[in-house]
Amino acid sequence: MRTASALAGPLIIAVVAVLFVTGLLGQVMDYYHEFTAAVLRFAEWLLEEYGYVAVFVLPLLENTLFLGLFVPGALVILFAGLAIQQGILEWYYALPLAIGGSMIGDTLSYLLGRYGWVRLLGEKRADEIKERWRDKFIDNAPVVILLYHFLGYTRLVGPTAAGVLHIPFRRWAPLDYAGVTLWVLAFATVGFILGVIGFAIDDSEDNVRLFEYGIIAMVVVYIALKGWRNSRAQPAE
Repeated sequence: MRTASALAGPLIIAVVAVLFVTGLLGQVMDYYHEFTAAVLRFAEWLLEEYGYVAVFVLPLLENTLFLGLFVPGALVILFAGLAIQQGILEWYYALPLAIGGSMIGDTLSYLLGRYGWVRLLGEKRADEIKERWRDKFIDNAPVVILLYHFLGYTRLVGPTAAGVLHIPFRRWAPLDYAGVTLWVLAFATVGFILGVIGFAIDDSEDNVRLFEYGIIAMVVVYIALKGWRNSRAQPAE
C-alpha cells in the first residue's frame, strides 16, 4: 500500500493538470505571484526595521518547542544571508546572533521536554516512552542530533524528544549546538549565493519572478527526490 508521502508527487501533478484544463491555473499563479511579493515585502520590512533583533529572536522562537510551526525562523536566516550579501547586515553580527538564538531555543525545548513533559504525559506514560525509545535514540544520537535541524520540522521536536528521553545534557548539547551552527551557516550561505546570482530583498517584478521560479524548482526537486526514494524503498518483486 502506498504511503501518503508516496502519493504527494502524483497528487500535486494531478492538481496542476486539473487547474490547467479548467483554465484556473493562470488565476492560481496570479495569487501565487501576489503571495511571493507580499513575502518579500514583509522580509524587507522585517530586516530593515528590526535587523539583528529579528535575526536573533525569530530563530529562538522557531526552535522553542512547537513555535516553529508559526514563526519562519529558517526563512529569516535565508533572507539574512541575502541581506549580508547586499550589505544590509554584517555577517559578524548576524550569524552569531542567529546561532545564539537557535541554541537558546533548542535549550529551552530540551529543558521543557526533560522537566515539563513528565507532568503533561504523566510519570507512567513518560517512563513507557523512555523505555521504548531511549536506547534507539542513544544508539544513533550523534547522527540524529547533528542532522535533525536539516530534516524539515524534526528540528522542532528533536530537542524536546531528547529531553523527554533524558539524554544527558552534556552529551546532547555539544551535538545539538554543532548541528545548529551548521544549519544556520547552511541557510545563510544559500541566501548569500542567491544574492550573488541576482536575487534581492525587494518586490520588483523581476525579483518576484526569480523567487517564484526558485520555489517552483525546489518543489520539482522535492517531488523527484521523493519519487526516487520511494522507488528504492519498494521491495523488489
